[in-house]
Amino acid sequence: MAKREDYYIGKSNELNICQCNNCINNNRDEFVTCKAFLSGIPENILTGEFDHTKKHPEQDNDILFEEIKG
Repeated sequence: MAKREDYYIGKSNELNICQCNNCINNNRDEFVTCKAFLSGIPENILTGEFDHTKKHPEQDNDILFEEIKG
C-alpha cells in the first residue's frame, strides 16, 4: 500500500498537494486512509485529479472532503 509521501507530484512547475492533507476526515496514519475510504484513498483523489467535494464512484458512503478550519 502507498504511503502519504508517494502522492506529492509536480504539475507544470507547481506542487500539487492532495485535498486529503487539509481534510478533517483524514486518518493521519502512515497509510493513506480516511473515514470515506478505510481501505485506502483512490489514487485519482490523492493526485488531485478528482475533486472529493463530490462523491467518488468507488465510494459506498456519503463522506466528502471537509476542510480543516484554523
